[in-house]
Amino acid sequence: MKSLFLSLATCLFLTSAAAQQPIEVLVHRGANSLAPENTVASALAALDYGASWIEVDVRQSSDGVLYNLHDETLDRTTNGHGPIARMRSADIDRLDAGSWFSPRFAGTRVPTIATMLDSLKGRANVFFDVKDGVSLPRLISLVRSRGWQHNSFFWFGSRKMQDRFVRLAPELKIKVNAESYAELQQWMRVCRPMAIEISPAHLTDSIRNYCRARGIKIMAALMMKNGDEAYREAINCHPDMVNLDQPERFRQVLRQLQYERNRTAAFMSDAHIQDVISHPELLRTMNVQVQSTRLFNENIFALRAALDDAARRQAGIVVLTGDMTDNGQLVNQHAAARILHEYERRYGMSFFMTVGNHDPKSPFGTDTEEANFLAADGSSHAIVSDSSLYSAAAVPPVQVDTTLRSAGYEEQMRCYSRFGFFPRADYLYWETPFSAYTPDSYSLFKAQEAASIANRTCTYCDSLRAIDASYLAEPVQGLWLMAIDAGVYLPDSLVNGRMTYKNSSVGYNNVLRHKHHLLSWVRRVTAEARRRGKTLIAFSHYPLADFNDGASPIIRRAWGNGAFDIDRVPAPEVTDSFLEAGLRLHFAGHMHVNDKATYAAKDGRRLVNIQIPSLATCMPAYKLVTIGMGGDCQVSTVPVDSVPGFDAFFDRYRREYAYEKAHGRRPVWSIEALQSRSYQQFCDWQFRDLTRVRFIERDLPEVLRRELLPRSGAQLLQRIAPRTADAEQTMDSWTGFDLVLDLYRLHYADSLALALIPAERMRQYDLVFSALRQSREQSPFISQMRSLAAIFNCFRRD
Repeated sequence: MKSLFLSLATCLFLTSAAAQQPIEVLVHRGANSLAPENTVASALAALDYGASWIEVDVRQSSDGVLYNLHDETLDRTTNGHGPIARMRSADIDRLDAGSWFSPRFAGTRVPTIATMLDSLKGRANVFFDVKDGVSLPRLISLVRSRGWQHNSFFWFGSRKMQDRFVRLAPELKIKVNAESYAELQQWMRVCRPMAIEISPAHLTDSIRNYCRARGIKIMAALMMKNGDEAYREAINCHPDMVNLDQPERFRQVLRQLQYERNRTAAFMSDAHIQDVISHPELLRTMNVQVQSTRLFNENIFALRAALDDAARRQAGIVVLTGDMTDNGQLVNQHAAARILHEYERRYGMSFFMTVGNHDPKSPFGTDTEEANFLAADGSSHAIVSDSSLYSAAAVPPVQVDTTLRSAGYEEQMRCYSRFGFFPRADYLYWETPFSAYTPDSYSLFKAQEAASIANRTCTYCDSLRAIDASYLAEPVQGLWLMAIDAGVYLPDSLVNGRMTYKNSSVGYNNVLRHKHHLLSWVRRVTAEARRRGKTLIAFSHYPLADFNDGASPIIRRAWGNGAFDIDRVPAPEVTDSFLEAGLRLHFAGHMHVNDKATYAAKDGRRLVNIQIPSLATCMPAYKLVTIGMGGDCQVSTVPVDSVPGFDAFFDRYRREYAYEKAHGRRPVWSIEALQSRSYQQFCDWQFRDLTRVRFIERDLPEVLRRELLPRSGAQLLQRIAPRTADAEQTMDSWTGFDLVLDLYRLHYADSLALALIPAERMRQYDLVFSALRQSREQSPFISQMRSLAAIFNCFRRD
């Protein structure tokens, strides 16, 4: 494994022009190395690897039905014989068009053109290669009736057929082939093509300039040219489109080229999205938002803004370290998958995910009930995923929505199947802790067998069979991404005859006892990475080192095990075990904090744990990793502030506030939040209220709540050092609450919090802390203030 050097910096959230659109991929006969050519299966497989156009070869049966078949005869790709033009459709429909390719595709049929169009509607564009003998009126009628006029173009091997087609359907687009500027000029005298197909070697500046000036798409012809060098040559010619056979290999070459240009990857965590766009009934109340460690409603906008920014920075690899959704609800997971699919298609991004403790909430899925959805009139109501959870006496009113069921492991992994959980043809390597092959004996077929859910289980508590979602993927040459599933869901109790499970929030602390196979796997992978010169980056949802900047012993001693999530801090023996196993760099989420912890062994070895902030709380941000040629990693923190749509629900919140007031209740949240001019400012208002209504009540000793919070800075200094000179006048501008709020800001945002805390106030805090050190008073208040000061100073260290 290559050596790792880390440096941390802070980048600004840019608003420059969007990243360049990727090359449009037209796939010749579908993804014909992954599925039988000219079938629905090969077409859909092509879409999985970035194709936006599917070639359809049009042939006609003896009774006039149009089929997708390349050859004139049925012999090569079916169990039929003879020309298709001499066979009736009823006989063609019984043929097996898949067994010749693989037994897995036995029973696949020769698709009609109508079937192809229906299967691809809304998912891809179609290029029709029209063969001799096809009825043009029949084809044109089919295209028009299915609404494909604007998402297709046509090519004809016969000039006579092309001329007739243009006369019959002048609104439909055609493609021509040309290998020189002169040949292109000849075509332009007789037609106006949508695209020109040309070999990359013949694409000159004069052809390129001529086509671009007239809006003609340039398509590089790469059929039967499947080598990486041919693909690289075509990409470097900057065509608008490519026509090729292996979209999976082309996608891998594109990813490799993008990686070689800037060698960057983005790491994001804890988006916790809800699909409030397609399902506005899922909007949650501000009342519940300020009592949670993250927002619920604005998150979906923040995720898009972060992905847009990563695209502008040309981060082609994006790692998502868990808790993509609110609580793993089916409706929210499907929304997250749609967003990732969109960015995969638009920018060529490759996503790699792992599981969190909110998704899945329970290993085998569970029904949910929530009572804090925001109604149109400002009131709140409940939504349950199963009617059995409904109570006739329930207040507020109940709505049933089965899509709010929380997915289990298998449902979630299949929903996100394209994003690391399963092998892909465009990965160079992929394995699990349970696979038996090596990089030298690797094949996609072996990986697909190993990826079966049945082959990815472990046993804990003697008899509980649990799915382990861990995997290792090589998306580009030399980079290994290791997803460690550190979640352990222990049995809790039987409810209505069904087992319930404890949440996995403590993370790695349960791994050594219940998932010891992970340590063996990490040891094996790190050794292999070193031997092969791979850069290995591990990630999990859970932290692998203390995330409290050395303050955990002070917190535990002074404020107990419930403060600052002390129970989620990995035990030293856990960190030491993974360090001993060879792990050096690990990214995590879960805590919603921005942090870097370096755990050093006595022999000088180090494990660096990077905590990725949430996109939905104080100082939302993500990490950008630049990987040097020698494997060194530079990690930057990118704040997310420019978020279009963050204020979309402010009017709804105003109604909620008015409703609460009208019914004699005092809202727990600050109406000033709705004056926020930026997403970052809105998040800080949420965090301010969160600190007041939750953190202080949970963590702060009673003596500090009583004697610290209401005092101004000047009064606080006088209380600690009564004989000191008059406090600075500006110390009256802040209170003990501000001191506690800034303590939590530093804990969550690290150095990013300094943008929220005036430098003058930090200096005045130091005056208070200095007075504490000099005070001889022995009282619970002074003792707790000293603990607070010590914790504060730990958090402020960068």
